[in-house]
Amino acid sequence: MNSSGWRCIGIVLALLIWNVPAALAHTIGLSSGEYRAGPDRIDASIIFARDEAIAGFPQIDRNGDKDISQAELDESAAALKVALASALVVQAQSVDCPGETRALTLTENNGLQLDLRFQCAQASAGYLVRFALFDKLTVGHRHLAHVQGTQAQETQVLFESAPQFELAPGAASSLGSSIVALFTLGIEHILTGYDHLVFLLGLVLIGRHIRSLIWVVTAFTLGHMITFGLAALGWLTPDPGIIEPLIALTIAYIGVENFFVRDIRHRWMLAFPFGLIHGFGFGGALRELGVPQDELLSALISFNIGVEAGQLLVLLILLPLLWWLRRFAIFAKYGTAVISSLIVVAGLSWFFERVIG
Repeated sequence: MNSSGWRCIGIVLALLIWNVPAALAHTIGLSSGEYRAGPDRIDASIIFARDEAIAGFPQIDRNGDKDISQAELDESAAALKVALASALVVQAQSVDCPGETRALTLTENNGLQLDLRFQCAQASAGYLVRFALFDKLTVGHRHLAHVQGTQAQETQVLFESAPQFELAPGAASSLGSSIVALFTLGIEHILTGYDHLVFLLGLVLIGRHIRSLIWVVTAFTLGHMITFGLAALGWLTPDPGIIEPLIALTIAYIGVENFFVRDIRHRWMLAFPFGLIHGFGFGGALRELGVPQDELLSALISFNIGVEAGQLLVLLILLPLLWWLRRFAIFAKYGTAVISSLIVVAGLSWFFERVIG
């Protein structure tokens, strides 16, 4: 392929990156729920991130500021309670159990909590619960269901093609299934966190020596593990309105630096503080899930290991691909410049979208 062909590809990729919405650039949409089974009813407490609630029910955001105030919630409460109650389907012996909204409140961690009770006509040995709201929420939404009294799993991850689970009162739960569910969610989080992936590409793009790359990746990993834990535990929770634009700026910066740096032996000193910034974004995702306090430590470890496993998977694919491409003269001459330019475009576009939005 000649240089004009590479330029055309670069232009097309730049346009595609420019049109990736900021909401998709960071993470999948998340919600969580606690489900408690009784002899003839199920009580459920569901927490949505507020931007997810707005995506599903845009009429809540009456002033269009992409947030929900208490006044807006009060004005929309009646219609919202009916809509949300109908979006969760509970059946006992194939018969629908009517749902009643008991409370609708704003939570501290930028969430919207819905408390429901589904009263069944008679006692049942088992229930079927279906989360029928995926078509209204952002693409790829995941619902983390914490189930109390189930013969299946203590924690299940629901998504559009798998929106339901079975629940039985009084049965033993399995902590192992919770760990697996959160580990899987951590992998999904990094694989759909396009901004983190673009940053990772920029970080290793010019690396040629495996030892230097290991130092850089290790420094970044340690950095985001520290702040990930602090944010997930609620010990240090900076405003996402500051962190998200900062993450975008780190992407743009690394792309610019790639034009001037050819030796990454000292890049670990940059990767570590940038990792600290990215870690707050990871921790915010876990905090939004509303994990119960007694499960928080195991959730933190499982989710974090999943994030690291996903990152390692990306690197195992990315590094051999870059080494292979460098065998071609055209890539050796233009590849780093073209990809670094795209990284700068992506970082700046996400920065302005997050600041303006």
